[in-house]
Amino acid sequence: MKLKIIIWTFCFFLTKLSAQTVIVTDLPVTVNKVLDFNHSEDGVTFPIFGWGGQSSNIFPNVSLNSWRSTDVPQWYIDYTNKRMKEENVKNDYTPVPRKVVFKKDNKIVTKEYQTYIEYFYLEGCGADLQKTVIVKDLVLANYNDLLGVFSTDIVNKECLGRYIEINNPDKHFLTPNKRYEVGNYIIEHKATLLEKDSVFRINADGSRRVINVGGSQWANIELSITNKQNNKSQLLLKTPNQFTNGYIKSILISDINCDSIDDIILIVTSDSGLCLYRLFYLSTPNSDSLFEFVGYSEECICP
Repeated sequence: MKLKIIIWTFCFFLTKLSAQTVIVTDLPVTVNKVLDFNHSEDGVTFPIFGWGGQSSNIFPNVSLNSWRSTDVPQWYIDYTNKRMKEENVKNDYTPVPRKVVFKKDNKIVTKEYQTYIEYFYLEGCGADLQKTVIVKDLVLANYNDLLGVFSTDIVNKECLGRYIEINNPDKHFLTPNKRYEVGNYIIEHKATLLEKDSVFRINADGSRRVINVGGSQWANIELSITNKQNNKSQLLLKTPNQFTNGYIKSILISDINCDSIDDIILIVTSDSGLCLYRLFYLSTPNSDSLFEFVGYSEECICP
């Protein structure tokens, strides 16, 4: 009996170990010498996220600390209060328990914390007054390890587990046209390479106006995933005809809604590096699709 337990434990360990292995293969690269913005097949980014977008299930803006607890100039306080009065909004310091997702000690943690709401003034970030959820009593060595705060009961359990992070330490984003095989998942990251001066628009008189992209750039970025067990596939991200948005910085794979099935967090940035978006896809085992996009959090450094 003991021998059976030892063998089972060893096999389980090997299974978990193999699930942590990422097999990377190259995909063919498509070079598009011209890209006509006037005749695109589909000019809509999927899913919708970013400035002006809405996230119904998680808070787009999250923070560990209140700005009011820091040493800020008086003009900042006065202008923030002025903008809040104009928008007819108030800070809400009523403690509300919400599920917080963060990285710590090589694990992804989903845990309940008391939170409250404050409004931040962020000059240069489009909407200059941003509603932000503050997480109380959470201490992290790296602020970027705070991934998101869920505002509904879509995540109603606590759990922690190891995660896989697919990234490129040598660059700020993943190089497209790669295939990643991770456990039961096959992830394909594709894009078109635009050459210098290859993007144009057609003017009213029919002439071509070249848009200089400043050198070779990636565009038409897509990320899809397939489950090898049931052969289901799904498109997770599509940024057509864009060469300044939608770069994938990294891919996190871990169970964050505590149903023992891996979920996906895409970390997406722009080539300017001003904003970082964390897109959450939760597993849907009883659905025709593999995942449901439930929202995003964002972090912007505004000029």
